[in-house]
Parts: sequence; structure tokens; C-alpha cells
Amino acid sequence: MLTLRNETEATVLQVLSDGVPRSRAELSREMGVTRSTVGAPTARLLEVGVLRFASNADGAHEASTPRFGRPGERLELTPGFCTFVGVEISFGFVRVGLMDLCGALIAFREVAISPSDQTPEAVISVMENQVTEVIHGRGDVAGLAVSVPGVVTDTGVVLRAPTLEWRDVPLTARLQVRFPDITLQHVSNDASLYAAAFSFRFPDRLGRNAIVAWLDTGIGGGLVANGSVIAGNSGLAGEIGHMVRPGNRADDIQRLEDIAGSWALLSRNAELGGNARTLKELLDEHRAGLPPARRSLREWSDVIAETLTNMASLVDPGVMLFSGPMASVLQHLEADTFASYKAMLQYGTPPAQWRIEISNEHTLVRAGAVLLRHDFLSYNEAQSGRTGARGQTEASVLGGGVSGN
Repeated sequence: MLTLRNETEATVLQVLSDGVPRSRAELSREMGVTRSTVGAPTARLLEVGVLRFASNADGAHEASTPRFGRPGERLELTPGFCTFVGVEISFGFVRVGLMDLCGALIAFREVAISPSDQTPEAVISVMENQVTEVIHGRGDVAGLAVSVPGVVTDTGVVLRAPTLEWRDVPLTARLQVRFPDITLQHVSNDASLYAAAFSFRFPDRLGRNAIVAWLDTGIGGGLVANGSVIAGNSGLAGEIGHMVRPGNRADDIQRLEDIAGSWALLSRNAELGGNARTLKELLDEHRAGLPPARRSLREWSDVIAETLTNMASLVDPGVMLFSGPMASVLQHLEADTFASYKAMLQYGTPPAQWRIEISNEHTLVRAGAVLLRHDFLSYNEAQSGRTGARGQTEASVLGGGVSGN
């Protein structure tokens, strides 16, 4: 039975979640407490199995029976204590990954879905089948997190996902019926989930106030203020891609992602006479100096710079973080786009620091699992007695999490 009894136990687990083994003396120094303060909590966490002694030089692990009087022994999280499932739903595919407590991705699946079969029932069925296969025979699954390219309410309803043509899909309710034994569940907008996971893993790189943008077919956003992700009044804050812009006619209103998402960019390039079918081909044509690529990317850069300038006026971020499949496009155009953004800022407004993180197929799957692990290792007295993985009673494995964007 695992019951996180206090903040000290949770802090020990959070400190060790970076994968670096530490002795009790090192833990006490890092936590700013006495060595005796961490002695009893670490002994108890060793006893229940969530901690173990780190390996010796020969790679063997020492027995995890609690022992006192040997403060030099280093402690680490036990990888196999529990696992977390991360799922990415996007246009054309579903990805499912399984991560252990130490952050290793131990299983991964990707299933293509026909653009003509993107109905909620079809996609959710594929996702549920893949999750079922990944967790088959396991009794250690502590959480399930799903990211979607759309607006998600704080009750886990996908209010709208334009690229999937979804509206009012009660995804959390569906998951709770299909996976009732997994008590820790999140359904989140992709950008908000990425923002939360990144802030947990690299708080110093994100800063206290930031804008996070996930650049894909749609453009998602997450807002961080005073170190916390802002969900807004209804859990809908930060949806950058749904900001509206005037079109060519007075009655022509477009969303940002309708003109700056990956489809829109490739379509605009084709309209100008370009032949690129992928973002990589488009960047190659731009490097070759082809006029359609140069013009379409210049237009894209201008729109992104203008949008970020408007966002900066509202949020005053210290950092702007960009990731997703289109991050490579922004990286390619970073110098010109940043210069345009900086030039449009009002006098006295300092430009935010830009960080561009190139994503891969594991990024959102891992981000969901990281978010779950953070909640699992957090203490929340109000949720004492909640049953978790392995049928254990856990006082704090469910933290706040992010349900909207």
C-alpha cells in the first residue's frame, strides 16, 4: 500500500524524478532540510517499493530493504513500480506509448487513419484498441493521458476539434467506461499538455511567464503565468489558432490556423504554382529560391509575427516556446520572423526570448506520460484515500493536471 503522507515524501519523489540518483545527504541539501527529515520518508518509500538503491559499479542493484546508518547509498525511483499511457490523436493517425516511472518509453504504436474515416467513433475505437493491446496483462498502469488538436473543457469534453471535424465529444466519459481501473486520466488540448509537461521537466527554460505554441495542421496554444498553466474561466484559454483575422472581403473571417496551419501553407504554395507536398519539400524549394515557396513562406512569416506581437501585448511573456511538426518551418525562418515581431512591438515592450523545440513522433505521447507522472508523484491531502494502480490507496497521486488549452 502506498499512501503519500506528507509533502516531504512527495518532494523526495519529485527531486528523484529527473533520473539522477542521490544519497539522503544530497536530498536533504537540495530540499533545504535536515538529513533526519528525509530519513524516515525515504525508508518508508523504499519499503513500499517506489524507491530503490541505485546500481553498483557492476550494474547490480542492492536490496531495497531499508537500512539506516549508511547515508552514502544513493536512491532512485523504481522503474517498474508503475507505468503511464500517453496518447496522441491527430489528423490521420493515433499514437500510443507506455512510459515507466523513470521516463523510459517501453512501448510505442502508431496507426494511420484514413482522412475519410475521422469520425469520433472510428478514431476513439482505434485508440481504445491500441491502448488495450499496450496495457494487456499489466497490473501497473497508473494513468492515461490523451491529447487532441482542439478545445477541451475541464470535464474532458472535446468541444471542437476543427481538423477532425469533431464537436461535443465526451472523451473522458468514454475512457472511464472503457478503462475503469485506470483512475488517473486526462484529456487535454495538445498545446496545453505540451506546455504543462515542458514546465514540469524544464521549469528554468520556460520561465514564469510564457506563451507555448504547438504548430501543426492546427495551431494550439498554452499560456503560463507565474509558473502555472492558465486554463481560463472554462478551461478554454490560449487557443491561438482560433484567433480570427479579416479576410479579403468585409464578411470574410478566417481563423489563424486556416491560413497558417500546415495544410494552409502547402495549399497556398500550390496556389502560387509550387509543387511541394510536404513541409520538407517546401523548405527545400525555398532554399532553392523558387518564387512560390519564397512568397508563401514570407506571407506565413508575416502572419506569425503579427499574431505573436498581439499575443505579447496581452500576456507580456518572457519566453515564447514553439514545437510541433511546423517548428522546423519557424526555425528555418526564425531570423526574419523574429525581426518582424520585434519591429512591431510597442516602444518599451521587451521582446520575449524564443525557444524552438523540434518535435518527433514521441513528443506528445511522452508529454502526456510526463504529466501523469508529475501528478502521480504529487501530494494532495484533499484526495487522500483514492485508489490507484495495483489497487493501492494513494493520498496524492492525482494532482491538478491540464484539461483545457
